[in-house]
Amino acid sequence: MQQAILCVAPGRILLARRTTLLVLVWLLAACGQAYLEPQASSRHVELDMQAELAAAGGVATIWLPVPVSEEWQELGPLRPRARGGPIVERYDEIGNRMISVTGTAPLAISYKVTVRRYRVVPATESFESGSLPTTSRWAEAARLAPTRPLHREALLATGREPTVLGKARILYGRVLDELAFSAPGGAGRNDKGWGKGDLAWIRRTKSGNAIDFHALFIAYCQSLGIPAALELGPTLPPTRSRDWCDVTEPHAWCRFFVPGMRWQPVDLYEAKQHAKRRTFCFGGLTEDRVRLSIGRDLYLLPAQGAGPLNVFDRPYAERAGKDVSGELRWRLRFRDLD
Repeated sequence: MQQAILCVAPGRILLARRTTLLVLVWLLAACGQAYLEPQASSRHVELDMQAELAAAGGVATIWLPVPVSEEWQELGPLRPRARGGPIVERYDEIGNRMISVTGTAPLAISYKVTVRRYRVVPATESFESGSLPTTSRWAEAARLAPTRPLHREALLATGREPTVLGKARILYGRVLDELAFSAPGGAGRNDKGWGKGDLAWIRRTKSGNAIDFHALFIAYCQSLGIPAALELGPTLPPTRSRDWCDVTEPHAWCRFFVPGMRWQPVDLYEAKQHAKRRTFCFGGLTEDRVRLSIGRDLYLLPAQGAGPLNVFDRPYAERAGKDVSGELRWRLRFRDLD
């Protein structure tokens, strides 16, 4: 019996026979829910993340972000390995999954896991209803992205637009028009804030990478009380290959909450790179990605000593409570299984 998987709400998955899939897709589209395309529009990959801390110097810990099954991706069994200490697997309070190893360097930890990621199609109509939550973890500003300076600007930009979806669409276009992509190392430019989602740096330079673009959009949304969250993980090239391919720089995208329509995804990076996808990328996501973590200012488990982690998109290491991630040798690679 053939089956397909369809998202009906975060954390809730409905299994349906392929014969009923199109009916269910139509129903979700009609009620304004971002939905999954049929199972053919998915990508099945194996991830391999490795990290090693070779230098001796006392007890250290390495943490690796691990994907989780959520409404738009499914995982197979995790296959972790470590050298120098026992493997510890934990989930933080918002659902981020991680494994770690603690011991005297040299330390090494790695895992392999299979992931099936689904294409998400924008809702064809809006059936927004109800009101925004009065309290939400995802309405709280990140340390580097205070929302108060943006509140008046966001109000003026959205004007008399009455809906959350409409406000978010205006802010989406504003960020795309306001920012340009940049790489670190520009001539004569201070790049200390590049790629960190630092609003002061982003607004001053009007540029940045995918994290910076989405940090600004999220801050605009949160300034109006709209919950929004940063998501991070590797983006996969559209050409599929069964050979192992290295990921040199993890990607970022985000989601925002609409009453009555649940979470709506956004990929400003892809929209900026491919103008023809600007409409699709508001509410839609390609299947060429894997989510490793969600959120900012994260507290890992076991607890790190250097304060909350701005983003968790790659291995992180500490020794004696100090960040020594710069000493890590790490690698993230993938291969297609279909």
